[in-house]
Amino acid sequence: MKIFATADIHGNKSLIYLIREMIKKEEIDLLVIAGDIAPKGLYQLYKNGLRYDIRSMFPLRNREHILEGSATPHM
Repeated sequence: MKIFATADIHGNKSLIYLIREMIKKEEIDLLVIAGDIAPKGLYQLYKNGLRYDIRSMFPLRNREHILEGSATPHM
């Protein structure tokens, strides 16, 4: 059994394409992606059982206050 493992692809379409081609070429049986799959700057926040998808150029600190409008992005 051939296993291909990777992490931190961050939605990089070129990298996803290369991984896909390698899996075909090398006849990989199992692909493991260990996190950080979504593009950088995509944050999922939850409030009152609802999910909010937020994109930001900046790392978001104090995420719990974002939906209240009281937090600002910090670099």
